[in-house]
Amino acid sequence: DPWSDIEARYPRGARVKGNVTGLTKFGAFVEIEPGIEGMIHVSDFSWEQRVEQPRDVVEKGQEVEASILAIDRQRRRISLGIKQLSASPIEEYSNSHRIGDHVEGEVTNVTDFGVFVKLADRIEGFIHVSQLERSRVESPSSVFKAGDTVTAEITKIEKDSGKISLSRRQMLKKEEKRLLKTYTKSSESGGASLGELIAGLSLDDDLPKK
Repeated sequence: DPWSDIEARYPRGARVKGNVTGLTKFGAFVEIEPGIEGMIHVSDFSWEQRVEQPRDVVEKGQEVEASILAIDRQRRRISLGIKQLSASPIEEYSNSHRIGDHVEGEVTNVTDFGVFVKLADRIEGFIHVSQLERSRVESPSSVFKAGDTVTAEITKIEKDSGKISLSRRQMLKKEEKRLLKTYTKSSESGGASLGELIAGLSLDDDLPKK
């Protein structure tokens, strides 16, 4: 039985080559050895584009290279992926960005529950409504609109889901503490008042970026 030691011969992440034996609306079947087929789900063809139909990417009889994603020996199923042969956009982004970094992006969508921000090509972050400002925000549309430039702090990077969580509230709170320390040290020098310094926090241009 070729399936008896399938996991040992094809460990997760291994690269395999095979010919496309069949196409369905949800994926493509690939024979990686006689009697052993795997399937590339429609969502695992490309990081860059959304594939609607496998036939738009591959054709029957074509040789393809793919990565082993998962093996279910009991059900005799192998999941393959082409996009996993290269690093995902979120992995590349996380190589140069860390939690706590201040990043700038363009607002692409405003919803009742938060704001979506384009940070880089194929990279989008999300600011929940509770993280938009230091004070409570009832409606994100009262603060931002599509096309606005916004600076926020990265609070979470989820590589598996490709999600990045951002917070302006956390960034502004930290900057407020920094300005308070600055004011305390220079209160006798006749500089700006504490109120003026804190009021300036609403201006993204005044905030440091990493």
